[in-house]
Amino acid sequence: YLLRLTDAHHTLARAAQEVGITPPPMPGGGFNPYVANMQAADTTRTVKAGESWKTDAEKIREEVKKRERELKAKLEEAPPIDMQPSAFWLSSGRRLEDIIRETQSVEDRSAEDKSADNALMQSQLAQSKAAINGSNTKFESADKRRLAEL
Repeated sequence: YLLRLTDAHHTLARAAQEVGITPPPMPGGGFNPYVANMQAADTTRTVKAGESWKTDAEKIREEVKKRERELKAKLEEAPPIDMQPSAFWLSSGRRLEDIIRETQSVEDRSAEDKSADNALMQSQLAQSKAAINGSNTKFESADKRRLAEL
């Protein structure tokens, strides 16, 4: 019925303009689900983000790019380190350099240490896989999350 009402109003408005009188306004004041659907399906109207949001998002992107460039420059200058995942998780507040020195001082790592390293790597891979598959349903801005990581 609402579709017919709007069609009839448009026809009446066209006829009124041809005659030279102003058309009556569209009746309103009530719930009209057609208007909500028409707005959602109308391709001529585009919702645009506010300028303040755009500038804020651009600032965050630029900050992320800047910090990534700085980190990349630091990584290129840094000496290579042997991958020993247990060193990172054993630190628990101590300096990372001390832990790496301790783990490197032991020449022959036992099978238990290697299995612990493998378990740590598997847990990290599982977290990455969950993130890729979308198991983490919490939404947040990727740029803001990346900026927090840096």
